[in-house]
Amino acid sequence: MRKTPLVVAAVAALVSLAGITLHAAYWYTQVVASGGPLGFGYFNATALQHGTGFVHVAYSDGDRDDVKLSWWTGVAWQTQTVDGGRNVARGIDLAFNASNQPAVSYAGDALKFAERSGSSWTIKTVESGARNDVTSVKYFNGQPSISYYVTSQSKKEPAVTTLKLASRNGTAWTTAAVAQGVRYSSLAFDSLGHPAIAYAGDRNGDSYADSLRLARKVGTAWQVTTIDDSSGAGTWARLAFDQAGLPVIVDSPTSVGIVRFWYQGAGGAWTVEQIGAGFRPALVVHQGVPIVTYVTPDGYGLIVARRDPSAGWSGVIAAAAGFGYIGQSSLSVPYGTGGEPAVAYVVDIFGINASRTLWFASPPGY
Repeated sequence: MRKTPLVVAAVAALVSLAGITLHAAYWYTQVVASGGPLGFGYFNATALQHGTGFVHVAYSDGDRDDVKLSWWTGVAWQTQTVDGGRNVARGIDLAFNASNQPAVSYAGDALKFAERSGSSWTIKTVESGARNDVTSVKYFNGQPSISYYVTSQSKKEPAVTTLKLASRNGTAWTTAAVAQGVRYSSLAFDSLGHPAIAYAGDRNGDSYADSLRLARKVGTAWQVTTIDDSSGAGTWARLAFDQAGLPVIVDSPTSVGIVRFWYQGAGGAWTVEQIGAGFRPALVVHQGVPIVTYVTPDGYGLIVARRDPSAGWSGVIAAAAGFGYIGQSSLSVPYGTGGEPAVAYVVDIFGINASRTLWFASPPGY
């Protein structure tokens, strides 16, 4: 990969952090795809292919309303159109199946699932009418599941949003309601294969997040825990499990502009840590170490932070927006020699020369 050092001095002075030690960084960045005002990557997801270690990025082509996949071959980026249909390029997530083939969940007007075999894609409409900004796809025992939500509204009644889980068994899909009042959701499986979903609840039905919740399936029933019911709680909720098999969650309440890390003790109580000032976090756990990316409050910088149980959180400025603003980012590990992630992120430039460009940032040495 051709690498160009990133100059970060211009954004370092603009970053205001709470509870995080910040270090300089010299990550390498390059353009994956660039286009017009709607451009590429408003929705994006990143994952590493098992065996090859090649990074893959699934993302939206806003100018054509397509879902695309690009991957690094060690020499150059290659790109495929996953779905060139209408109203498809929203809520994109990416995973790999047992055959190391990519699979993408997305939801424009309907929840869809696309799985590649060889060079061709098989596309399944899982549920019509499920328009989502966020879907979350995971595999367990070779079968995919997707968390998402659907919204319904009767005359003179407020809209009702329902969190759902779609699961495939063989070739057949089934869907089940989990809870009501949701916008953001993140799916993970515990060590026993039980699904868990972190999500944003909406207690008063005004379509705004107002509680961080965790739903876990026990037997045939879902048990829901409210972790925090403050204003904005649960926004951009992201879930993973640590080495002890306990859930960890990040969210970023819009009301306070802080990225938070929640972890559960062996006794079940939840503890929260403030990682830093910012929004739109993403989360992975690698070898027991939580790694989080998020955008600085001014939108100009992308932070990669990792947690040391004894020393707390430390972070680097991995990328800068230049003349634009950073939107959604996604990450996967391990990529760098120290377990650093590969990060895909979108930069929006507004005005006469408006554009939306998908970028890729990699740590030094890769």
